[in-house]
Amino acid sequence: MAATDDSDIPESGAVFTFGKSKFAENLPNKFWVKNDRVLQVSCGDEHTALVAESGRVFMFGPNNWGELGIGSATKVANKPSCIKSLKSEKSRLVACGRHHSIIATESGKIYTFGANNDGQLGIDGLTSTDTPKHVDSLEDTQYKMVAAGSDHSMALTEDGRLFVWGSNGEGQVGLGEESEVSVPTQLDVGQRVTCIACGYYHSAIVTENGELYTFGETEEGQLGLGDDTEEPKIPQQVVAISDKVKAVACGSTHTVVLTEKGQVYTFGGGASGQLGLGVSVLSSPSPSLLKLPFKVSQICCGENFTALISEKGQLYTFGDGRHGKLALGQESFANQFVPSRVDRFTKFVVNRVACGGCHMIVTATPKLENGDVESEEEEEMEKPYLNGSLRVNKSLDLTGTLERSFSARDRRRNASPGPLYRTLPALGSTRPLPALHATVPAIQNHDQHIKPAVVPRLETAKKKGKDKKDKKEKEDKKKKKKGKKDEEEEEEDEDKDEEKDKKKSKEKDKKKNKDEKDKDKKKDKEDKEEDEEKEKEEKKEEVPPPKKKVAQH
Repeated sequence: MAATDDSDIPESGAVFTFGKSKFAENLPNKFWVKNDRVLQVSCGDEHTALVAESGRVFMFGPNNWGELGIGSATKVANKPSCIKSLKSEKSRLVACGRHHSIIATESGKIYTFGANNDGQLGIDGLTSTDTPKHVDSLEDTQYKMVAAGSDHSMALTEDGRLFVWGSNGEGQVGLGEESEVSVPTQLDVGQRVTCIACGYYHSAIVTENGELYTFGETEEGQLGLGDDTEEPKIPQQVVAISDKVKAVACGSTHTVVLTEKGQVYTFGGGASGQLGLGVSVLSSPSPSLLKLPFKVSQICCGENFTALISEKGQLYTFGDGRHGKLALGQESFANQFVPSRVDRFTKFVVNRVACGGCHMIVTATPKLENGDVESEEEEEMEKPYLNGSLRVNKSLDLTGTLERSFSARDRRRNASPGPLYRTLPALGSTRPLPALHATVPAIQNHDQHIKPAVVPRLETAKKKGKDKKDKKEKEDKKKKKKGKKDEEEEEEDEDKDEEKDKKKSKEKDKKKNKDEKDKDKKKDKEDKEEDEEKEKEEKKEEVPPPKKKVAQH
């Protein structure tokens, strides 16, 4: 089945992979967990984590540092693998850093695994671990969010308290001059915190008053503090955004902010287009507003790219397009400098998106049949936008999103078979997973799909092709026979015409000869008469005159 054949996707939706995800040979694909809806997704530099409704956690990608938490036997998991050691726990939250992962359970515990070279696991004296370890220095409580950067981590409790740990070399944990914080430490900003985000070497938090604070590396302007290049070791308020902030996301060197009004601000490095401010903007040290024709409900940042979900459930991406992670087409790897709608999900409602170093994961559910109508934002997408010139330090006036044209390669891609999908069996199942080349969600249905859907059509096509060929041969033979007959008749007519011409020519010659003979005869007669007349004249001249008689006396 083609990648766009979504008829078997359950109402609960599916997980879609794009870019260098290590899943299904890094081709755009989809799968779903059987009878278990995916509630949360997180991407690290190259690995991915999923939390299902049952509380199970599935991981896939490289496992060089134990970041998958499934032991050391597997170096690369190219299909989702359940963390069996957490079977007794029901997981709620997950976050992936560059080479480590964090899980928060329903019982209020925090587990970490992977690399710990800078204390990012929050467990002192541990270099790395390939199985989840309980961070016992953190109290067991309900957690609202967890976040992971390149080598630092954060955990936010439901009551608004923030705990940080890991490397502080750039001030990314916000604890002043401390170089490394190997155990979780509370960071107090004087208000309850409602949202947290970790970039590679910087961090951002949102308070209950809708204020945005940033700290850490500021080389590309990713803190949004203007031209101030000094790296703050403690949180600094971003005063350039006057609206109340709802959420924040951090990439490698850029930051994206969502306001309560559904508007989006971006700042930091933009060389790959990750700010959405156009090709002329390489960086923006101050927040710039994207004026989009729709409200945004979710934001997410990858290393050098950005994803937005509109209130209508449509996905937009921009930034670094390598590996196809922007989901704009298998062969569309170019950077996008303004938001571009992902046409793959026009018949879906996108629920959540996660962006990593070189891949993107999306969860989406099919639209109801009677709900397949274009939204207002889709109508606005009918023509490309770019009103006026691009501005760096103020807002960028964008009245639409970039319209992607369907090139010849897009049409070839849509016409050719794409990657395949499958479902995952229940955790307790002993039967093996179907191979990645399977095209149906369950092995027992494989033959049922193949026999009626492929073989009869193929035989019918062959029979139709043979009948068509035989019919053509008969027509050609008939035409050939008819052509031969016509040719013979034509030759016969030509012979008749030639004979007629010869006869006419002969008669003409005969008549000509006769005329010439008659003419000769006439001339001969005239010549003869002339000769006779001449001869008479000559004879007349030769006759002597008669003698006179002499009388005798």
